[in-house]
Amino acid sequence: MKIGHVRERALGRWELRWRDAGHKLRTTTVSARSERDAHAQLVALAGAPASNAPHKMTVEDWLRSWHAALDVAAVTRLNYKSVIENWLIPELGAVRLRELSPIAVKGAFTRMATRGRKPSTLGQVRNVLASALREAERLDIIPRSPLDKLRGALPIAGSPAAQPADKATVDLALAQTPVNDPYRMGLLLALACGLRRGEICGLRWRDVEDDKIVVREQIVPLANGVIVKAPKYNSAREIRIGPKLAEALRQRRRALAEQLLAMGVRISRDNYVCARADGSQLHPKSLSAWLKRRGIGLHQVRHLNASMLIATQPLPIVSARLGHSRPDVTLRTYCHILPGQDDAAAEAIEASMS
Repeated sequence: MKIGHVRERALGRWELRWRDAGHKLRTTTVSARSERDAHAQLVALAGAPASNAPHKMTVEDWLRSWHAALDVAAVTRLNYKSVIENWLIPELGAVRLRELSPIAVKGAFTRMATRGRKPSTLGQVRNVLASALREAERLDIIPRSPLDKLRGALPIAGSPAAQPADKATVDLALAQTPVNDPYRMGLLLALACGLRRGEICGLRWRDVEDDKIVVREQIVPLANGVIVKAPKYNSAREIRIGPKLAEALRQRRRALAEQLLAMGVRISRDNYVCARADGSQLHPKSLSAWLKRRGIGLHQVRHLNASMLIATQPLPIVSARLGHSRPDVTLRTYCHILPGQDDAAAEAIEASMS
């Protein structure tokens, strides 16, 4: 649906025209690098309250328009909306966007910290605000993001660096859990294949072969349920598996088939590998909670898998198995020194010198 009109008046200057909710014609001139950028500003302005030309637009107006135009996963959109509605709009929403200053931003974060908000939570708030202001700057709605002058000055904390899970703790959890338990299979898939949480819960029997699994889908939790979608970063892939995992998968399939048959249902290729006894889907958050009760973080198991592979396999192979876009992502995020690896490295150097 056409929402307005853009016209270049001079080099880098564009006239925007649109009708507001009251059908009144609105016109303004903005700076833009291209017609595409000018149209993006038109979309933002047309979605804002009718009276808001760029110089009148508030932080709330821009955040809502920016959020409406986001092309992100559903769960990310919900998280951003929560941050915008619960944190940013109450603190900064009434400020005019072009008048948003570093001192106003710092004051808002200081107030939130004083009220006991965790630095990690404030870090998430800062990231959402930074993305919105970066887009406003790119579209020349504001000359510069006020966050540029606040690096290191806000009471925030980044995400803590994940560490590999303790192998002994993982082995104990596996040993203490029945073979037919879906949570045990989920832990095995994380350990042997480095699958993400949603990929584990989204794996079906049609994706399992004698010597490999095929990662095609993931289950993403939402506030009101789950959705099935392609793996993160479009990382559909094949992962070779060894005889031990293949046998564990066969045992798991036999156990699930018996459980379903007792209810008069035959197992099918569309059933999930980590389904419950009644065939229902295992929720990703349920898997995380089960592991947490055993002192294990699922993402830590993924780090353990990556670190064990990096010690013995070429980096491109490790990156492909994990579903990363580039090997440098694997090296930067998942390279950890496991116990004994440094000793082995010293022994290898010593042997080369003899």
